[in-house]
Amino acid sequence: MYRAFLFGVISLPLLANSPENSRKFEQLKNTFINPVSNPLICTYMKYIGKFLAFLLLLHVSPFLLGQSTPMDSLGNVFYPAGLSSLWGYTDAQGREYALVGAVDGLSIVDISQPDNPQELFFLPQPSGFWREIKTWQHYAYVANETDGGIFIVDLGQLPDTVYTANYTADGLIKTSHTLWIDEFGYAYISGYNNMDGTIPVNNRGVAILDLNVNPMSPTLVNTYTTQYVHDVYVRNNIMYACEIYVGQFTVVDVSDKNNLTVLAHQSTPSLFTHNCWLSDNGQFLFTTDEKNNASVTAYDITDLSDIKEVGRYKSHPGSNSMPHNVHVLNDFLVISYYRDGVRIVDAHEPDILVETEYFDTTPLAGPGSQGCWGVYQLFPSGNVIASDRQLGLFIMQPQYKRAAYLRGFALDEVSGLPLPDVSVQITGTGIAATSDFTGNFKAGLPSGGLYTLQFSKYGYETITYSDVFFTAGETLELNVTLIPEAPYNLTVQVADAQTAQGIENAFVELSHSMGVYQNQTGSAGNAIFSNLYTDIFAIYTAAWGYLPQYLGGLPVNSSNNTQNLNLERGYYDDCYADLGWTVSNSGANADGAWARVVPIGTNYADQSSNPDVDVSGDTGGVCFLTGNGNGGPESYDLDSGSSTLLSPHMDLTGYADPYLSFYRWYSAFNSTTGADTLSFYLSNGTQTVLLRTLYPDDITQHQWHLETFRVSDFLAPAANMQFVALAHAGSPESIFECGIDLFNITDGYAPGVGLPDIEATAGKMLQITPNPAGNVALLTAPTAITAVSVYNLQGQLLQTYAATGTNTLQLSVHELKPGLYPVQCQTQNGMFTGKIVVLR
Repeated sequence: MYRAFLFGVISLPLLANSPENSRKFEQLKNTFINPVSNPLICTYMKYIGKFLAFLLLLHVSPFLLGQSTPMDSLGNVFYPAGLSSLWGYTDAQGREYALVGAVDGLSIVDISQPDNPQELFFLPQPSGFWREIKTWQHYAYVANETDGGIFIVDLGQLPDTVYTANYTADGLIKTSHTLWIDEFGYAYISGYNNMDGTIPVNNRGVAILDLNVNPMSPTLVNTYTTQYVHDVYVRNNIMYACEIYVGQFTVVDVSDKNNLTVLAHQSTPSLFTHNCWLSDNGQFLFTTDEKNNASVTAYDITDLSDIKEVGRYKSHPGSNSMPHNVHVLNDFLVISYYRDGVRIVDAHEPDILVETEYFDTTPLAGPGSQGCWGVYQLFPSGNVIASDRQLGLFIMQPQYKRAAYLRGFALDEVSGLPLPDVSVQITGTGIAATSDFTGNFKAGLPSGGLYTLQFSKYGYETITYSDVFFTAGETLELNVTLIPEAPYNLTVQVADAQTAQGIENAFVELSHSMGVYQNQTGSAGNAIFSNLYTDIFAIYTAAWGYLPQYLGGLPVNSSNNTQNLNLERGYYDDCYADLGWTVSNSGANADGAWARVVPIGTNYADQSSNPDVDVSGDTGGVCFLTGNGNGGPESYDLDSGSSTLLSPHMDLTGYADPYLSFYRWYSAFNSTTGADTLSFYLSNGTQTVLLRTLYPDDITQHQWHLETFRVSDFLAPAANMQFVALAHAGSPESIFECGIDLFNITDGYAPGVGLPDIEATAGKMLQITPNPAGNVALLTAPTAITAVSVYNLQGQLLQTYAATGTNTLQLSVHELKPGLYPVQCQTQNGMFTGKIVVLR
C-alpha cells in the first residue's frame, strides 16, 4: 500500500484564534479535498486531527503581510511519517514529477495534473529526518544522514518503472547531508561521512563525483575537506560552499578537479550559513542563515576580492521566523521559510528585496523549524512544489509578480547638503526606509498603485506626497528637500497637586526619538529643555515626598511647549532618580560602600551574590547596592567596616496608619559568627529603633525580598522621620552584598499583606493587554476570575471588579491618572498579580 495520501482539498474544522491564523487556516482548508467518501484517507484523519489539534495549542502571533499576494493552491499529498526535502523531474514527454524525501523513503509523484497528484512509487530507505534529492539527465541522486551512501534512481522509464542502486565510493560515503549537480555532470556531496564514521566533523566537506561515464556508479574525483560543508552550489566550475559552523561561504575554483583553489571567504549575518544560490547573471549570491530571526542576504560577488553585502530580506520582521533554503528563477527568489511557508521575493534589484507572493503550508508562525523544508521551482509549467515537514507535499501556482521601487535623495533646502536619517514612510503599508549618510534612500512595494509618501526628520518640517503612482517592475526616482525648523524651548512645570505650588529640585527626564535628557526644577518648579524640535516626547518626574509621574506620547512643538505635571504627595523611590539619600562609611572599603547603580551580577557557589537586575515593575534598572562592578564575586563587595544608607526626612503625621516597605537584597558567603549583617532602623529625629537585622543564616538570601513594617509598632508617626540601612562586614574573606530598592510608604495597608507583591508573583500567567493602556485593557487569568482589585502605589484601593464567570475581564482605566498601578486578581485557583501602566 502506498505511504502517501493524495488530495486536492481537505475540509478541516480548524479553530482560528487570530486574524493571521484565520487566513492561514482558510488557505490550508482550501488546499485539501473532503475525504469523507475515501476510506483510505479516513483512516488517517484521526492522525491529521490530532496533529492539527496539537498545532492549535501553540501560541501563534499575528503578523502583517503587507500587500504580497497568496499563490493559488493546486494540490496536496499527505505523508504520515513526515517529510524533509524534495526536488522535481520532467520526463521527455513533458510529464512533471515530484521527488519527495519522506522520513522513511523516496516518494515519486506524478503531478502532471496538479489537482489530482498520483504517487507512482514509494522506495523505502533507511529512516531519517534528512533526505536531499537532485537530478541529472534522467537520474535522481538522494543523500541521507542515516546509511546506504548515495541512493541512485534511474527515472528514464517513468511512469512505468524505475531502477535503483546505492553508491558509497568504496566506503567513503555512508552518510551525507546535501548535494548539488552542476551542468557538466559532476555531483558535489556535502557533509559526508565514511562507513566507520571516523571523519572529524570539521573535515566533512565535499566529495566530488563524476557522473558522466556511469551515472549509476559514479567515479570519485576529489574531496574538499577544509571545513564542514552543509550545502553547496556550483556553476561555471565555481563552487560556493556553505560552511555553516564557521558562518561563512567559501568560493572555490573547481575547474581543475584535481587542484581545487580557494578564491574567497565571506561571513553571513547570523554566522550560520545554511544554503546559497546564484542570480541568473551570476553577479549576485543569495544566502540563508538557519537561525531564528535570520535573513536571506544578497551579496555582490563581481569582485571576489571585495564581496559586498547589498540587501537583506526577512519574512514577517519581528516574528523571529527562520529561513531555510533560497532558490532563484528569473531573478525571483523562491524560499522555503519553515513556519512562514513559501515566499517569493522579487530580486531584480538585489539591494531592494521585496516579497510579492507567498503560500503558507502551515498554521504555525514565529520561531522554530517546523513547516516548509524544501521547495522546487524549475518545472516548465511554472508550478512550484514544497515539502512541509508535518503536512506533506504542496503544489502551487505562482504568478511571479514584479515589485515597484522607490529611489531618491534627501537634501537640506537651506544648505543644499545631503540629509542622513530621513524617515521615509509609505503610509498604510508598514513599509519604511531611512536615508543613508549620503542622503540616498530606497524602498520597494509588492505591487504598483497609488500610495502616500511621508518624509520626516527631527529638526525639519515633515513633507507628505499624496497619490503617488508606482508601476510594477519600474523605479520611481524622487528627490526631496526638507525645510529646517526653528528650535524652541520646552518648559516642564512640576507642582504640588494639592497646593499648585512649584516643587523645587524635582528630577525631570525628557525622552524622544533622538535621546534622553535630564534636568532639575528651579525654585518655581520649572525645568527648561533648550533647542528642541517637533517630536513625540515622554516625560518622567520624581521628587522626594511625592509620587512619580510618567507622561508618554506627548506631541510637542513650538506652539505647545509647556507641560504641567502635578504630583500627588507620598513617599515612593524606585532609585531611578537621585532623591537625596546619603551614605556614610566607617572603615568600609570604598568599592564596597552603598551606591545607586545599575546592578552587575556575580555568582558564587552556583548562587547569586550580587544581583544582575533590580526589582522588576519599577522605572529603570537602578537600585542601591553595597559595591558593584565588573569582576568576580570577591570584587566590589563590602569587605570591612560598615556603610550606612540614610533616607531624606519624611513627614508621616498626615498618615492614619503608615506602613514602610522596600525590597532588600542580602547575600553572605564564608561569614564568621555575628559578622556580615544588614540592619534596618527608623528614626524620628530624637530616637532610633531597630526594625530588623539579617544574619548569614537567613533563608531568604540571594533574591530580592519584600520587607514591610508598621510604623506605629516601633515609633509614633512624626514629622522628621528617616529610614536607615546599615551594612556591617565581618572580614575580607567573606563575600558580602546588600541591596535596597522600591522604597514606599503606604497608608493603612501593608504591601506584603494585601497590596499585590508584584515581584514575588511575577510571571504567574496574569496577562494585561494593551499595557500601557489609555482607556481600557483586557485582563486574562489562567482560570475563572472571582474578583479583581486595582491599587495605587500608596496601597490605596482604587477599583474593584466582581466575578465574570470567565477568565477575562475588561479594566476601565480612563479615570486613572497616568502612572503604575498594581493589580490583584483572585481566581478559582488562587491569587495572581500584575501591574498596568496608564499612559495618555
